[in-house]
Amino acid sequence: MELDRLDWWGRAQVPCPARRGSGLGAHVLAASLYYMGRPSKFSSNQILDTASRLLACDGPGSLSVASIAASLRAPSGSIYHRFGSRDILVAELWLRAVERFHKSLTPWLEITNGFDAIRAIAVGVVSWTRDNPLEAHLLLLHRSSDLLHDGWPPELSERNLAQRARSQALIESLCQRVGATTPGECRRVVFAAVDVPYAAVRSYLSSGIPPPDDLIDLVADAVNGVLTPLKQPTKGKT
Repeated sequence: MELDRLDWWGRAQVPCPARRGSGLGAHVLAASLYYMGRPSKFSSNQILDTASRLLACDGPGSLSVASIAASLRAPSGSIYHRFGSRDILVAELWLRAVERFHKSLTPWLEITNGFDAIRAIAVGVVSWTRDNPLEAHLLLLHRSSDLLHDGWPPELSERNLAQRARSQALIESLCQRVGATTPGECRRVVFAAVDVPYAAVRSYLSSGIPPPDDLIDLVADAVNGVLTPLKQPTKGKT
């Protein structure tokens, strides 16, 4: 199981500390060996990628400017120069993951039939989790409020609120497309599109192993069952 975990997280190329022991020190040693000889300047995305790997490997306590800088073999000042504060860095990490996930929804939302779109979204979350383990780990196992020490930085609050509003609008659109008009019917849509795939992948994310291929079929079957009551003749909308 551990090899599977390391290989999966290994999409980011920096080994988790379990390969050489545990804790930040071991991780910094591994990352330092990997980055030795690399350029001293790093893009914002490289810094956020490193923060994402640290979170997955060592937990929320590793999300400090000092640990990120050490993993990159960069001075802490260069991190602050790009992000201003630790919370701004973490907020940017969160927003980047949300925005990338929302972008991945585009082809599924374009499916004409509303029921098919919901099923595609649910099984798509499983595929997205397999392909984006670090961002899935961030969004599905953590809450932004748990990672931000002092709440949302004022300069990023508007972007966060816009993303939350977009998520709510997507749910409302799905409800409308399948004729879900009552609170109970809309909860059924949310359960199918959000809760089912989340529950399906969470244990695998917690263990650090990729969801198995057949989980897609299981999620599709579960979603079909949840949505069946909405497919009655009186609910025959798309």
